Amino acid sequence: MTPSARPLRLGLEQRKAAGHGFQATLRALAYKWIRILFRCWKNDSLYNETHHLEKLRAKNSPLLPFLPPEATSNAA
Repeated sequence: MTPSARPLRLGLEQRKAAGHGFQATLRALAYKWIRILFRCWKNDSLYNETHHLEKLRAKNSPLLPFLPPEATSNAA
C-alpha cells in the first residue's frame, strides 16, 4: 500500500469494524478527505502523512488502534 493510501485504509477498516455499510463508509471518508484537502489549501501546503498521523495521535483519534505497529512505535 502506498503511504498516501494509509489514511483511506484506516478509515475503511474502522468503519467496517463498526458495522457500517459501504455507502456510509464512502461518505465518511469523503468528508474526512475534504477537510484534509481544505486545510492543505488554506495553509498553502502539501499533504504530509507524517504530520497527519502526528495530529491523529495528539488528538487521541479513534483510528489509533488501526494504525500499523511501526506508525505507533514512536508515539510519546
